[in-house]
Amino acid sequence: MSGDPIYKQELLRTYELAGLRLLAWLHLGVAVVDIIGAIITAEGMLLISNLVVAIIPFGIFLLIMLRVERVIHLERLGLLIALFDSISLLWLPTSWYLFQGNASAPELLVKNDLVVFYILLAAIHSITLRPGQPLLVGVVGALVMTGCYWWAVSAGLPPVTNDWLTSINTRQLDVSSFWFKIWFMLQFGCGTLALLAWRGRQLVARSASQERSITALSRYFSPAIVSELINNDSLSSALNSQQRDVAVLFVDLVSFTHLSESLPPTEIVSLLADYYQRMVACVFANQGSVDKFLGDGLMATFNLLGDQPDAARQAVLTGVAMQEALRDLNELRRLDNLSPLKQRIGIHFGAAVVGNVGTPQRMEFTVIGDTVNTASRLQEICKELRVDFLISAAVYQQFPQAPVKDMGEVSIRGKSDPMRVYAVSG
Repeated sequence: MSGDPIYKQELLRTYELAGLRLLAWLHLGVAVVDIIGAIITAEGMLLISNLVVAIIPFGIFLLIMLRVERVIHLERLGLLIALFDSISLLWLPTSWYLFQGNASAPELLVKNDLVVFYILLAAIHSITLRPGQPLLVGVVGALVMTGCYWWAVSAGLPPVTNDWLTSINTRQLDVSSFWFKIWFMLQFGCGTLALLAWRGRQLVARSASQERSITALSRYFSPAIVSELINNDSLSSALNSQQRDVAVLFVDLVSFTHLSESLPPTEIVSLLADYYQRMVACVFANQGSVDKFLGDGLMATFNLLGDQPDAARQAVLTGVAMQEALRDLNELRRLDNLSPLKQRIGIHFGAAVVGNVGTPQRMEFTVIGDTVNTASRLQEICKELRVDFLISAAVYQQFPQAPVKDMGEVSIRGKSDPMRVYAVSG
């Protein structure tokens, strides 16, 4: 019942693709803004350089939009884009220094807001749900800012200071504040964003697992039971093998093999689908669970999770509802000039082992034990007793208000002692 790893990967890839496409549009927006800003405010070499730099985000936009669907390893593509983006931000202090400060103001290489741009870039890359991208942005950003510091020193950086106020009012650099910005960017900026991306990835994986579990459970359990399992986070413990008192119901169409010989395969499938849908609705309406489909019948269980004290009663009511549902189906068949269907039902109540059975490659949540075999035998001897619906004495003891007729004791195949059985009317 656990989530399918392949489905998880597919869902994560869908989110990553969406994140990369959004990243592409953000790059296009940056390119457009850069071009407009360059045309309005820049001139000369600065204009040319800004226009050239604008090509980088525009090229990344085209790369993502044209190639992302074909890329197998999205993580590599994301890291490559993050690396390009991080290195391209080096242009900011370079332009501030070369075109505004030049050699007379090397402090512009370090006294700037570059850390803010790197944190924003990390935030943008975190939308891909790949924690490696904001982390890479932070590491490259720290290297770029450190490189700018040593560049400024070699270019004649004014004497440094440890006074923050002096750094603001003069050309001097507060070294402690500078290194603090790098530390803040790595830990509280890019590090936190990487953690959020990782957490988002975990939530998507958990959502995928839960969605698959709900889909699988919904095939067998009633919506109320599925909701309780998911909301109470008790799925793992509920699926562990354990012994419980359960009610087991078998229902089977009579002479269906003979009927199917005269019908084309498509009509057989359609008939069974209609029949199953009506029978399963009866099971779920009484908080039962569909254990398995048996060709032209099914096996249903009650009190599978140990929270149904009136399991025998619910099983009998399910059988009565099945009889009514079959009458409705036969009325529709009569209007179409089709022969009516007939079914037989057997119910027994007793101890059984409930839980996952099988191998790691193929597991099935089911019920095994003598109670199951006895319920199946009761359904079979309906033919001998010429009735449509039989319950055991154990069921009748649990639900003495059931509308029944005592059929006496009968021999059950596989049992040494005869068993008292009751025919249910309704």
